Amino acid sequence: LADADGRVHGALNLNTDTGRLSSRKPNLQNQPAMDKDRYKIRDAFTAPEGKLLVVADYSQLELRLLAHVTQCQGMIDAFKVRPNKL
Repeated sequence: LADADGRVHGALNLNTDTGRLSSRKPNLQNQPAMDKDRYKIRDAFTAPEGKLLVVADYSQLELRLLAHVTQCQGMIDAFKVRPNKL
């Protein structure tokens, strides 16, 4: 899996039927959540010197965007009260 530089470079597919990104060779999008990473898989991901890794969780992104675009106060309030449980 690793290239000559010793790093793994997955491929991102931007042209999916659903409009979502997908990853392959290997799939690097579905790593365990930080609080559930009992085998410390995330520790294998490191940035080259002088670079940074960005971690982003797009959980419920479509609903969050819908709440924002429609300005539905009920949905907005629900995300504020239970940010990860809607």
